[in-house]
Amino acid sequence: MKQTSKLLFISTMIATYPLVSEAMTGIEAKNLAIASSKGDAASLTQLREAAMKGNPSAQDWLGYFYNARNNNIKANYIKANYWYLKSAEQDDSRAENDLGAMYLFGEGLKKNYTKAAYWFRKAAHQGLAVAECNLADSYNDGQGVKIDHKKSLYWLKKSAKQGYVRAETTLAMDYDLGQDGVTKNYLKADEWYRKAVKQGSAGAEESLAYAYYMGDGVPQNSKKAIYWYKRSATTKSCRLLAKNDIKAIETGGEIIPAY
Repeated sequence: MKQTSKLLFISTMIATYPLVSEAMTGIEAKNLAIASSKGDAASLTQLREAAMKGNPSAQDWLGYFYNARNNNIKANYIKANYWYLKSAEQDDSRAENDLGAMYLFGEGLKKNYTKAAYWFRKAAHQGLAVAECNLADSYNDGQGVKIDHKKSLYWLKKSAKQGYVRAETTLAMDYDLGQDGVTKNYLKADEWYRKAVKQGSAGAEESLAYAYYMGDGVPQNSKKAIYWYKRSATTKSCRLLAKNDIKAIETGGEIIPAY
């Protein structure tokens, strides 16, 4: 009953505004959402007004504002999903992907892999890289769709070719390990690790270090392995493992890959 009341309240507010899209760009809506999350009331008012007038970018970023956990508000998944859906119904690819993620994780609504894959697919067909990667995951894991490694690889490559770093590292690892329907190929693995490294992926730096340590796809080179481990160690989540791996190289120990 409480959720229904909230949705009715939102609907009542929207009814007072004409459903005419304001000329607000996605960048402008994003900046307003970020400012709103920092407590800027004027930015939030402007973002809400644009959303209520039907601007899809404003609707999606207002959903982001309600979804994000920050120091000023607690996440409100009911309002977030409401605005994501309003935007997705206007074919906004970001909102379609965002709504898919909410169904995937069951945030504010019942977890539903089929609906998650549906929204990921709609966004992916519009060329949104993150949605392409998410749809690849759906096909790889059989979440909401039948497991299909060919389709998974197809969407993963499309995402990676757009420079989406998670797709690059996933594709690299698939080639590295010869998994998920991909034939093992160290040269291709190193190629995609390097692309991810250029975007600052510490995990890719760590994997490239291991490639030099083992001589997988590159000439074996302990100095270069240490160099890349040191690079990955600048990221907190990789620091301990990287330091242990450097010590193992220097003392003649054995390195066990993180994956």
